[in-house]
Amino acid sequence: MFCIQRSRWDKLVDVFGKSALKYFFWYEINKHLYLSLLSRKKIYFRLRNGHNLCLRLYTRDFDFSESILVGNIVNHVGGGREGEYDDVFIEHSDCYIDAGANIGLFSVLCKIKNPAAKIIALEPEKENFEMLKENTKGYDGIVCLNNGIWYKDAFCKVEASRCKANEHMMSDGAFWISECSKEDSGACRAYSLETIMNRIDSEDNIVLKMDVEGAEEKIFETNNLDWVKRCRLIVCETHEWLFEGNCMGSNIINILTQMNFEYHEKGENKYFSRK
Repeated sequence: MFCIQRSRWDKLVDVFGKSALKYFFWYEINKHLYLSLLSRKKIYFRLRNGHNLCLRLYTRDFDFSESILVGNIVNHVGGGREGEYDDVFIEHSDCYIDAGANIGLFSVLCKIKNPAAKIIALEPEKENFEMLKENTKGYDGIVCLNNGIWYKDAFCKVEASRCKANEHMMSDGAFWISECSKEDSGACRAYSLETIMNRIDSEDNIVLKMDVEGAEEKIFETNNLDWVKRCRLIVCETHEWLFEGNCMGSNIINILTQMNFEYHEKGENKYFSRK
């Protein structure tokens, strides 16, 4: 830190003014902090439950952590950014499926809300999956799978998202999923929700969160939706912007409301709760 003799400080004040000097020293302190962070790719935080949370610098991890963890745990008390997930709906379930888990923030949130819950977290993108394992390793009852979700058991690959409406390449962690052959570069195993739910004991109390980068369209197009009957709640982010003229959100709403689910929307997520 900076140490300046009082007489020298007075001289500097005479030349630059006190407010300008305060700004200068604040800038210098933050510059040194910033330069120290440049050499790091990750930063760790200790949560109030005693577990560590790891976020990557220069990514959207901090935005996601604010909207999911901070928003749902802190800001619902009053003021601040609103949480991305509705507390009333994600609590009180014995099993969660986190499809498109990213770095594990939703899984961590569910464990904070319901420590006894069993969670299956799936993330196909390799770097995100490593972060998912890092952020959930201290919790019992979370199974992490480096797999995607598809309408059938198959192989899929993760590609950079392209918004077909304006041909704008998305960046900073935006992906979409497409089916491929086992031999393709970057291929990973993907499973249907029916296959995943066959690993779960709960018959009809599953909370399913889906953020599967466009795969939801294929999943709900299939005729086999028997797995829906085992869900108490489905939270789905739809990605119409990936496909020009797409109305997958409306299609999913029609399908699930006809299957006796109530619908409401919060932020980017669509909530379907069984009546």
